[in-house]
Amino acid sequence: MSAGRVVFITGKGGVGKTTVTAALGAALASGGARVLVVETASDGSLAHLFERQSFPSQPSEAAPRVYGVAVEAEHLIREYFSRLLRVPFLADRLLQSVSFRALTTAAPGVREFLLLERIAMWVEPSFWRRRQRFDFVLVDGPATGHMHKLLRVPRQLLNLVVAGPLRRTALYLEAVLGDPNRCLVVPVTMAEELAIEETRETWAVLRQELFLNVSRPVVNRIFPRRFSRAEAQEILHSANGGPLIEAARYAIAMREEAQQHVRRLHQITGKKPIVLPEHVAGPPGRTDLVHMGRRLAQALFSDAGWWMAKGGREEHAHL
Repeated sequence: MSAGRVVFITGKGGVGKTTVTAALGAALASGGARVLVVETASDGSLAHLFERQSFPSQPSEAAPRVYGVAVEAEHLIREYFSRLLRVPFLADRLLQSVSFRALTTAAPGVREFLLLERIAMWVEPSFWRRRQRFDFVLVDGPATGHMHKLLRVPRQLLNLVVAGPLRRTALYLEAVLGDPNRCLVVPVTMAEELAIEETRETWAVLRQELFLNVSRPVVNRIFPRRFSRAEAQEILHSANGGPLIEAARYAIAMREEAQQHVRRLHQITGKKPIVLPEHVAGPPGRTDLVHMGRRLAQALFSDAGWWMAKGGREEHAHL
């Protein structure tokens, strides 16, 4: 059994990371993969897209071949030290200690390390002899700054810890994150000045500092094209006024502004962004998610060799 893959979906808050995560999960599962979607927020928004009130702290089936889990720092800490100490009595005494709980809360990088350690267990069939394993783990990441902190943790630990199980785990996590066949970071943004600028900064950190495998950026909620080029020119140069003409001019201006942001992002990253239109019919259903996810997966994974087409239908590759 081959090891699974990890996809981190990152971006500024409110750009649609959760929808992209759900869409990729639904599409990969429809192609036969066993997928885990990981919710790092506490609002249950990812679970809601799978018509669940919330996800539990252990992977639970949310749709055919799609499992969901909500990560909680306290639960991660309890499980890690219970497994590390092996003696339930000692683990319980340690975890009940007020001083220990204060230390794990204040110590930098503890929660991030434990999240990455848990992800490793979900994608590696032989890691710590765990049986539960997934082809893809899709992490609906925290806001951009926290995601940087999460992905820096293994390298920081390697600079601090010279031996022992903690260093061995950090070495393994650094190897997974740095392997383009195992890990991909997907930046999601919107065609707005602040969001594009934050994506530029994120791109620099991920590529130039952490040297991670970063996909083409996804630009979400693009204003749809409602007029042909000839129609747009006619509307813009029309002498007629009125609410309908003004609304049409506004739509044309918004579309052009969005296109300018997309072109700028292309220049920044050197990769052609994937454009997703504004979804105006309410929250997407499962059919919508699968359709969106297949398009995303084809575009995001083709460069990495993770996704291929056979016989006119999409199939997950190299599993």
